[in-house]
Amino acid sequence: MNNMRGNNWITPGHLRLIGYVFICWLFPAMFLCLSSAMVQAAPAIGGLVPVEARSHNHAAIITVRGPVDQITFTSVQRRVLAAKKAGASLLILRINSVGGVTKPALATARLLRSAGIPTVAFVSGSALGPSLLIAAACDKIVMAPGAMLGDGDSLRIRGSAGKALASDLHAKVANPIAASLEKDSAKGYPMLILLGMVDRAIQIDEVENGTNGSRKFLTPAARRALFAVPAGKAAAGAPVPLADQWRFLRRAKKAGTLLTVDARDAARMGLSSATVRGHLQLRTALRITGAKIDVLHLDFLENLSRWLSTPTVRFFLFVIMLVCGYMEFAHPGITIPGGVAVLALILLLGGPLITGLANWGVLAVVALGVIIILFDIIHFGGIGVLAVPGLLLVAAGIVASFIPPDTGSFDSNASLSALRTGMTVTTLGLLTGGAIILALMRYLKVTPGLRRFAIAAGKAPDVEALYAKTAPRRDVVFPGAVGRAVTDLRPAGKARFGDDLVDVMAENEYINAGSVVTVAHQTENRTWVRPVNTG
Repeated sequence: MNNMRGNNWITPGHLRLIGYVFICWLFPAMFLCLSSAMVQAAPAIGGLVPVEARSHNHAAIITVRGPVDQITFTSVQRRVLAAKKAGASLLILRINSVGGVTKPALATARLLRSAGIPTVAFVSGSALGPSLLIAAACDKIVMAPGAMLGDGDSLRIRGSAGKALASDLHAKVANPIAASLEKDSAKGYPMLILLGMVDRAIQIDEVENGTNGSRKFLTPAARRALFAVPAGKAAAGAPVPLADQWRFLRRAKKAGTLLTVDARDAARMGLSSATVRGHLQLRTALRITGAKIDVLHLDFLENLSRWLSTPTVRFFLFVIMLVCGYMEFAHPGITIPGGVAVLALILLLGGPLITGLANWGVLAVVALGVIIILFDIIHFGGIGVLAVPGLLLVAAGIVASFIPPDTGSFDSNASLSALRTGMTVTTLGLLTGGAIILALMRYLKVTPGLRRFAIAAGKAPDVEALYAKTAPRRDVVFPGAVGRAVTDLRPAGKARFGDDLVDVMAENEYINAGSVVTVAHQTENRTWVRPVNTG
């Protein structure tokens, strides 16, 4: 009995161990193999045919959201390099973008054409305006059911370029947008449809072949030529006009409009390769067999720069700059409000400069306005008539920083919209800042925490007695000399010492005209004074 039990080497424990191995290892392995085979099969999900020629084990998704700007280009460039370094064999640009700047869009399109690995644009929401160039630069376009593509209002070709393209689609036009779209048409995208999204002069007709049901999109001139030229001879020997084979369906785009298509029209026009719902169908359409898909977003600094360029944030920065600038000029020597005002100005223009909305010309206009205002304050004792052109220059520069530099003339909706936004933010900022400044001027003395910034009125001193104590010489101003402020010192102004009128600077606070002052100290070209404490 014992020998028989010893020869029976397969015990119930061994059977349980084999079962555990099968459940924990063999079954998942079989499931992964089956899933991979299903993904590589042709119509995997709901008859969805893969649009990629080969499968990809490692893909990377690069998100493109919000208006296209300089940050878009630098960020896509950074993420493309990161995806390639990680070994991705497919780049997917998930686009949901409306508006932006043309120049960064063209740079991003050039970057994608030279990426060195296959690229696919997945339009999950909208690809309107400059983002159209980014989508067209990819090797293929797939769209979500509710997505929109086109409406390149800020890209549109104007003047002779538009007329030339409308009359001859193969004309060589010195236009970077047309050149970019012409390169993309080599990937199989219909050039006429792409140009219809950026050129209002183009008119597009859709015709159908009555024999095989195929469709074409043509200009009216090309349609008339197609209908007029005979196709050859039929089997019976009689000529068959093309008009019997082709028929006019509809006007796909009227002259004077810009073409915008949804996922269904994009597929019918030959722009979109597939319509996908969610990531599972996206994986099937693009033959992504691996489990790893990297999703690469904007980093913290890129998001911060874009956030600083939003109209709401810029409005608050403008108000902070005005209020803190007033507090510094009205109460010199505090330094903290002045530092906050300078920081607000840097952030106000720094965000648009990084995103490509503002350029150095805008910064030069604002800097010139600030210099004029400072000159008026320092040399003329306050904000006077000379500061008006300075304020106008600052306001004009801030408004200009809202307008993309390459939107062309102001006949486009994008330019007019940006202009209206800039004027609204600047006007509301001036009104809000002015109201806060008036409130500070009136209630500063009774506001807890700000009371120390206010100047308390003192008793009128006996000026003659003070003159006698200090005994200044008539033509000399020296530390300790006593005089009377002739103008308000904010901080610069004039004071009278004996019979002499002297340019002076208030040392630490605002001094009203008529106040008695004493010379605190002197530098090479400045005389600093402070009010006399009369008790």
